[in-house]
Amino acid sequence: MPQITQYLTKSDKSKQFQKLINEGLYIISKFGVPLEGMTQRRLERIAMAFLAVANVKKTNEWGKIDNSHTLITREIIRYSDIHFCTFIYR
Repeated sequence: MPQITQYLTKSDKSKQFQKLINEGLYIISKFGVPLEGMTQRRLERIAMAFLAVANVKKTNEWGKIDNSHTLITREIIRYSDIHFCTFIYR
């Protein structure tokens, strides 16, 4: 992956997770989604939803994306809770 923009500048997440979030946001921006002016938290949530739909949990899984992984909103939140420890559902 080319040099990517560091969208998260003030995160308490691990460096590895920040890298994954930044990679996701980079891909989203290449789809033409405007990310400028969004809060750090909003950027994290957008990226986590994208990662859930793509079924990506680690930076080395980008090549394994296929279009058979579909989720509804509650499943995206649950996926985020399980894999990214967001604890939206308790």
